[in-house]
Amino acid sequence: MKTGLADCIRALEDGTMEAGKACALIYGYSVLAGIIQGTELEDRLTKLEVSVKHEGHGRAGALSCAR
Repeated sequence: MKTGLADCIRALEDGTMEAGKACALIYGYSVLAGIIQGTELEDRLTKLEVSVKHEGHGRAGALSCAR
């Protein structure tokens, strides 16, 4: 994706790509980047929630024993 975006910008700068096409491609790359970022963030959040859930069970048991 980074390479495609860089190629698009270079082509626009070189004058080998029309501005309208470059804008459309850059917009598409931007949308795709947002989707990927959101998916990665969701995956990280899910892993964190699972980790906290597992740690929470262990801590609750430890607190019960300490009483």
